[in-house]
Amino acid sequence: MEEINLTTGRVNSIFSRIRRGTINNEWHDIDRINDTHYAIADIKRNEAYIVNVRTGVTVWRWNAQDAFPLSSGGSNAFGTNFPGDWTHLNDIEVLDDGRIMLSLRNQDAVIFINRTTGFQKNWTLGSDNEYDIMYEQHNPDYISKSNGGPAVVLADSQNNRIVEYQRTDGKWEQTWVWSDSEMLWPRDADRLPNGNTLITDTNSGRIIEVNKSGKKKTVINYHGPGRIYESERVGTGDESAGGPSARTANLQSRGMTTVDGKASHTIERSRLQNLWSGVKQVLPTKILNAIMFVKPTWLTFSDIGRMIGIGIVIAAWVCLELLWTTLSISIQSPVRVHR
Repeated sequence: MEEINLTTGRVNSIFSRIRRGTINNEWHDIDRINDTHYAIADIKRNEAYIVNVRTGVTVWRWNAQDAFPLSSGGSNAFGTNFPGDWTHLNDIEVLDDGRIMLSLRNQDAVIFINRTTGFQKNWTLGSDNEYDIMYEQHNPDYISKSNGGPAVVLADSQNNRIVEYQRTDGKWEQTWVWSDSEMLWPRDADRLPNGNTLITDTNSGRIIEVNKSGKKKTVINYHGPGRIYESERVGTGDESAGGPSARTANLQSRGMTTVDGKASHTIERSRLQNLWSGVKQVLPTKILNAIMFVKPTWLTFSDIGRMIGIGIVIAAWVCLELLWTTLSISIQSPVRVHR
């Protein structure tokens, strides 16, 4: 863990541990509780824990094996991802009431842990392979009751959308969804105090801000080096702190379709965007996002669309040339070709 002074640029190392291995060996997220205690999301161990960074003592620990079967989270040739990238625990948040909210990406679930009694199964949002709810999500933010919750807003990454769920009568209900024709593998969404939503769209290389009516404004276009994972609006608090729920702020959904399949908003798109949307519909989302992840960061989806268009033109040109060309071959000695 490192702390960076944004004024001076000074980097201060807070806490570290060294362990063997190079693959899925990292801490994906941390949450500061106070000056001495931090909560850690540990991918390697598939567990969350709280550590005193001054003494190095772990004061609380919870492992996903306590609540989930090893067969969950997808499978490999041996029938399970365990002990490899089993849960891909990618987010941890300490709530005001002391509970811990965790994001288990490979289980397609956001879960809640009471530090005394353990896993709160009835609070679980999402379920393994229930992709209509969420599909390999990132960075869920909890919106408290005082701000119109309980609600959770998150980046529904493989579904290429931002979605919010409200806790109503002991169940989770979808109350808001936002997407556009460019969105590709978003990995962060913060609800700002004014009701706008700050979105980090990783594979499209952009940060956008969406207002209450669903209209977007581009904040940053970024195409390398590396890829943007998440963003914060400085001065608005940590993540979605102070941001209202979608229901309280009366946010308008926008997207190609809602969960029930009905159009929720008409999106004006260019021919290039229509072509790109067609590509997105044909290719499985995980394959498409994998391609976009390994491509050069400077190569935008618009560039890819242009390349596809040029490729179609060249292919058509070659076909026409072949059709217009009459070939006659006579077997002689030597062989002659007449055009």
